[in-house]
Amino acid sequence: MATFSQRKTGTTMTSWEYYVQDKEDWERYKNTLKVEFTTKNQPILFKDTKGSSTIGSPLSNGTPLILLSNKSFNIEKKIHAYVQVGLNKGYLAISAIGKPARDTTRDENIALERLDSEIKKRNMDGKGPGICIIVKGERGEKQIFKHCIGAVTISGTPKADFAIIDKNRKKICFISHKKEGGAKAYQQYVSVTGGKMDGINDHPTLKKYLKDIAARINTITEERVRYKRYIPFDEAGKLLILKSIYGPEYGKQFGIEHVNFIGQGTPHLSEANNDDRPEECGTVFELTFSDNLSISGDLSHFNAIGYKPIILARYTSDRNFYVDGTMYTGARILIGPDALASGTVVELKS
Repeated sequence: MATFSQRKTGTTMTSWEYYVQDKEDWERYKNTLKVEFTTKNQPILFKDTKGSSTIGSPLSNGTPLILLSNKSFNIEKKIHAYVQVGLNKGYLAISAIGKPARDTTRDENIALERLDSEIKKRNMDGKGPGICIIVKGERGEKQIFKHCIGAVTISGTPKADFAIIDKNRKKICFISHKKEGGAKAYQQYVSVTGGKMDGINDHPTLKKYLKDIAARINTITEERVRYKRYIPFDEAGKLLILKSIYGPEYGKQFGIEHVNFIGQGTPHLSEANNDDRPEECGTVFELTFSDNLSISGDLSHFNAIGYKPIILARYTSDRNFYVDGTMYTGARILIGPDALASGTVVELKS
């Protein structure tokens, strides 16, 4: 039995924060939730956010509920969600809301299965020596992968979601996949805390922003003000953006923390033009994605409205960030597309 109050594997976030809180696609859970709890005390709905009165009878395990909001409400020092149970609307602790067993990486898995199937189909149903695959960027860059026989998932939560393997089952192409839906489907480029030495968390631009946020932490936690800062497209800013988008090991060899490219949407293989065929390959197949494909190093796509990188800070009760070794609690910091900064967000100038 799992609830939204439990930690999301591989992160410091609760499942509620990771999947629902402030997320654009939160409504996928709207009609799929049920009451779940393990304590002897049955949970009950609070009538308002003051927690001064309740509504309805104590709830039983398995009771269906409807999620009405992606916002968090702090009642009696616990995070609550706004829900409807029967005819009653009120606030229920996320520790009493069961997390669906549904596959939360559904779009990623579908893309992986499709790519694996398309490669095998063109490789004599998996019995051939492998095929040549080419990907092309918006600026004319090309990457070529030889003897490809399939695609496999990558465990954990690195930047790469899956990889193409060659006839020796070696991972030769590392892919970050995003579901179709434009800039908002990215959710974030990377989550940061200022507590690592990885070229992102210790970048001067980020560190300066974190200092500004630390000075405003009470405004964030008490007034729920959200702040953003655009990352400049100067030399230093571009390096921070590249590491955030393509992986913290950008500049080094390709791997799980430095992807070859980002593919958004559904993958598709089609026979490449003759001009794109290397001499050492026979038939070459071009890999495209239904929404977009951006090759490592290319930021042209991310300089467009909606995709422009911002550093965003917003209230999250138990998230921490660090400034010069001092820990601050109550704000989640991320680097993501400016499409995420909808509603009232205060811009901090550099």
